[in-house]
Amino acid sequence: MRKYRCALSTHFCKFPLIGSRMNPVHDVIVITSCTSRKKKVGTVLQLETAHDTDSLSNLAHQWRQQVQGLPESDLLAASDLYAGRSISEAKQTAGTLSCPLYIVSAGHGVLRADELVPAYDVTVSPAPDNKLHCCMLRLGKSPADWWQALIEAFGPQRSLAELITGSTHAIVLLAVPSVYLRLLEPDLVCLSDTDIQRYRDWE
Repeated sequence: MRKYRCALSTHFCKFPLIGSRMNPVHDVIVITSCTSRKKKVGTVLQLETAHDTDSLSNLAHQWRQQVQGLPESDLLAASDLYAGRSISEAKQTAGTLSCPLYIVSAGHGVLRADELVPAYDVTVSPAPDNKLHCCMLRLGKSPADWWQALIEAFGPQRSLAELITGSTHAIVLLAVPSVYLRLLEPDLVCLSDTDIQRYRDWE
């Protein structure tokens, strides 16, 4: 819990809770990012049309159809799908605070920890064998463009902005790597000053 312990102490010292009625156990949201390490369940989905699509919007809608076409037996709760230290620390922190955990996914948007999703291979991390990265380079697009297309396809309930603005009194603890901050840029730039006062990020 090293990075979260630092985040919690900083946040609660500098940004005291609003009024005595606010309960720090229930008015906190923990948000982390997905990981490349995933448990294998059913078919591992990939962006099959990334090599010849003419737009990220079309790719995102085709991807949604792939995801929604799977049987429930091929799905796992998001908190169980991802593996690695960052997920473990986020789950431990959310458990300690008895607060909701959300996971930012480059393939699904912002997920509740209990949402059912398939095993998949979609990332915005640059790599020569990364289908999405190669597609973005070919189309002259950025991770932020992909995020906008993804939210358009899956709906606003999967956006970070929707989560933060809809949680009016919550302190938001966001721990994601820099590549995910670039991915989330469309949501972060539209936050109000009031929302930003409730939010901090830690890499």
